[in-house]
Amino acid sequence: MAPPTEGDLRQTQALNRRSFLKLSGVALTTSVLAACTAPVAPATTQEGAAPAAQPAALNFLGGTWFVPALGDYFQEYATTWGAENNVEFTLDIVTEGAPEKLAAAIEAQQGANLAQVDYSPSRFPDAVHDITDIAQTLIDQQGDFYVPVQYQCTIDGAWHGIPYGQHPRMINYREDWFAEVGYDTFPDTWDEVLVAGRLLKEAGHPYGWTLSEQSPADGVACCLALLWSFGGKEWNEDGTLALDSQETLDALNFAITLYNDTCDPASTSYQEASNNQAFLAGQISMAYNVNTIYLPARENAPDVAAAMNHVGPPEGPGGRYGYTGVAEMLLMSHTQGADLDAAKKFMLDFFDVNHYSEFLKLGEGYLIPANKAFDDKDVWPEDPKLAAVRTVGATGLTNGYALSSPTPVAAAVQTQVIIPKLFSVACTDGNAEAALDAALAEIADLQTQLG
Repeated sequence: MAPPTEGDLRQTQALNRRSFLKLSGVALTTSVLAACTAPVAPATTQEGAAPAAQPAALNFLGGTWFVPALGDYFQEYATTWGAENNVEFTLDIVTEGAPEKLAAAIEAQQGANLAQVDYSPSRFPDAVHDITDIAQTLIDQQGDFYVPVQYQCTIDGAWHGIPYGQHPRMINYREDWFAEVGYDTFPDTWDEVLVAGRLLKEAGHPYGWTLSEQSPADGVACCLALLWSFGGKEWNEDGTLALDSQETLDALNFAITLYNDTCDPASTSYQEASNNQAFLAGQISMAYNVNTIYLPARENAPDVAAAMNHVGPPEGPGGRYGYTGVAEMLLMSHTQGADLDAAKKFMLDFFDVNHYSEFLKLGEGYLIPANKAFDDKDVWPEDPKLAAVRTVGATGLTNGYALSSPTPVAAAVQTQVIIPKLFSVACTDGNAEAALDAALAEIADLQTQLG
């Protein structure tokens, strides 16, 4: 089956704060991570590992992947692995409602044993197993994980998630339209991006930079990339809030100008697939995303694919920074006995370097490796228009990166999309100071609730 059209891509719905806290005391979002067909290798186990000795049952809860082959591969692998290891393996793959289901499992202490998420497990530390033993086995085999991965998957140095890898966000842009206004390559600095964008918008080709709280993935990525590039950050290493700064105001004021002078007016209300849809429809000239614009274009809109390309983020006054999303697998703490043994074995087998290379390769750069063990493996996209996936990881940071370890409040700032709301309000109202004051009040409220 061909990759999905943008009309098939559904946004994962975020919980509103009241209903979620009432349910379980935590706030969650899931990865917007879609499913179709692809050749799948049979499940393999680590060398020397015997099938599970006792019957076990595992329930896996996750969102759908935007690259169809990954979803099919995982489902086929889990089904085959379960049959080979005396494990009844149930897959609960949903496009909407995974946060509620995970919250219910946490509250009831039953249900999902393994869960796929894209935020820090520090949001509910008592609900997930310490799986440092699994992580250390993988580290011994593959080497250390990259810093953003270590940060998001650990709590006070202990591993509570095993990473699928990093989502390498790139500037997706129309080479032909940039060339028409005098640019043979994408501008190297944010100031030049602004200059080029004015020309492009005048020519009818605005940017699609997502400045929207309705987009819990792309909105977070776009707004944090701007914040960091202007020297701002959310937190200090000691856990104190760093958002109240001149650098934040500089980023907001630049975003206001960028929005007014260069962007699609709807970009402050984009949902998760809006920039994909607008780019494929020829309505915008630039967006910040993974390869989920290009892959459908290559299949269904070859003229668009031929006219576009990808580069890393531009440099701002605070440096050159992009956003790295980290997806991970969690092992829920209510999993015990034979089920716990089976879950740990599944994680070790699935993330084994020799097997996992196949999964990464199918994504064509949707996920890039979480460590150097895969540098010389056949996991990288062969398409030259996706070459940037090999370099953008070096400039990538993740939510709350300056903290020594994630905190519940920092995770809530991500899952309740406070940073995109800050930028959306500033760009809509044109008042950076008032928008920042409102965001600071919202964070103070979270600090009171969560301690």
